[in-house]
Amino acid sequence: MKIFRLVLWVIIVAMALALGWLTYEWQRTENQLAGGPYGTPFELVDQTGKPITEAAFRGRPTALFFGFPLPGNLPNNLVRAGRLAQAG
Repeated sequence: MKIFRLVLWVIIVAMALALGWLTYEWQRTENQLAGGPYGTPFELVDQTGKPITEAAFRGRPTALFFGFPLPGNLPNNLVRAGRLAQAG
């Protein structure tokens, strides 16, 4: 029974150390994932071919949608986006 408790405590300590290390790595690399902080200036092309920047989206809630993972999901995703727009 003592060996079982010892093994259990070793597992608990190992899991706590692993969780601590993962949390540290997540915090350390958080700003590196996007290449900069949120709100970094960008320029996109709208549906008419004109450039649009982040300045056009300031001051109001905005959702940018870059595509659809599967062609069959297109109608579902559009319905969800419409519901979100109506709720806002």
